[in-house]
Amino acid sequence: MNVIFSKDKTYPQALAEVCNRAAHQHAKLENRVKRILKNVERDGDAAVARYVKKFDGLALSPKKFR
Repeated sequence: MNVIFSKDKTYPQALAEVCNRAAHQHAKLENRVKRILKNVERDGDAAVARYVKKFDGLALSPKKFR
């Protein structure tokens, strides 16, 4: 972890870099979530089953939902 101090001459640039990195990560995550939601909207329960397997490691068929 890099520590930045407000008294350093490079502080404004270092702070801007940290903020830009955070914004980039947020945009990346938002795009991923949008893609997942589009897939679920398009494929319904089959997409949910795929994501349950991918993220939770559970192999469930849509028939077992509810």
